[in-house]
Amino acid sequence: MNQEHMEWSTGSSLSFGGLINYDWLVEFREDYGWTNTADTTAKWTMEIIFLVVSSALGVALREVGRRRKWNTTLVNLGVGVLLFVPMLFYWPRIEVAMALVLYFAMLLLFDIDPSMKEEVLPLREAVKSTALTTEIYGAVAPFIFYLIFVLSPRAWDWMPSIFYTGQFAWRAWSVVGISGFLIAVGISKLAKGRKVLIDVLAFGAILLFALNQASIDKRIAYANNGFVYSYYNDESLDQVYSVGAQNEYSPLIFYDTEFVSEYPNSLYRQVRVSLVYRNRAFPRDIENYIGPAFLEGTGTMQILELNTPDASFDLTITSEEAYIQFAQFYYEGYEITLSSEAGEQKIVPVYQDGLLAFRASQGTYKAELRYIGNKGYRVGRPFFYISIVGVVGLGVGGYFWGKRKEKKELQGEEA
Repeated sequence: MNQEHMEWSTGSSLSFGGLINYDWLVEFREDYGWTNTADTTAKWTMEIIFLVVSSALGVALREVGRRRKWNTTLVNLGVGVLLFVPMLFYWPRIEVAMALVLYFAMLLLFDIDPSMKEEVLPLREAVKSTALTTEIYGAVAPFIFYLIFVLSPRAWDWMPSIFYTGQFAWRAWSVVGISGFLIAVGISKLAKGRKVLIDVLAFGAILLFALNQASIDKRIAYANNGFVYSYYNDESLDQVYSVGAQNEYSPLIFYDTEFVSEYPNSLYRQVRVSLVYRNRAFPRDIENYIGPAFLEGTGTMQILELNTPDASFDLTITSEEAYIQFAQFYYEGYEITLSSEAGEQKIVPVYQDGLLAFRASQGTYKAELRYIGNKGYRVGRPFFYISIVGVVGLGVGGYFWGKRKEKKELQGEEA
């Protein structure tokens, strides 16, 4: 089931947190033999040490220069030397190089931006008194909420079903990161008027940037004798023969080697074999579609059209009732429409052995299988469109309100 899969995925959340992962590097270098890379644990460590030391010296130099009123241009030149000269002795990952360039650019901006000038103490206290009622309050709740669901498997017992489509719990790290950024914005207000703290906060931002890591397989896999491709096209997809990168959405039941269905003719075994033991590409067209199975009752069901995940069939049920299973993974949000001379009826499929199944009574039908989205998606979609209109309205309204306020203030000053 989807919930079970999300619970299971929390076990790898820390590994997929986006930060450099030494164990992961060792695994891919030693277990997979990906030696076509200069990345090593020693090199990663050296990069961070150089980054921290050079940036700390840069912050100290700027603070001493401010206190002794040294020439700002010469001070920043010295900071540039501290940041970039060490790179001659270690060529860092692109993330680290970008972080250093970004940091230096921010420091220069701080010196030329008039809004960063020293502020008097009362203004700093006013900012301090309001900082905890703006960005921080609005960001702490989603930060804690999503952090729990990233790390706790039991928390998924209460998660709305729309979140199951996230595929892995650790995908919520993105929301945690955005919320953390907003919290940092609120905290940074407390440092307004103290330039050394602004420099330190900027360093924290670029350190996090440098600790982030673009997947090593995306950088070197293509050069590794084609072991894994850094891109996918029809040719590479046709070479996918077993459960792996292209089958991460399959229900966990298909990984269970001990499972035995209560129905002898269940499609479970056939689908599992097609996932795990094939020596050719998976069925991807109507000619190779695995036909439905009558788990109970008798009849025939012939596929007419296939536009995955939707399909249409000619269905004839000769027994009083039939229980029919599709060779399609079960997900909440499917709907079956049965049309006959007696009218039309809609049926919500049920879970059977990881696949879709439904019951229907005797008759001849045109059957339409459609994915209309789970309940959370259907409820949330109108609010999404309403929110777009609201955001645009607030933006436009706020702009004209600000202009009007500014005009009134100017008129008041002239009077």
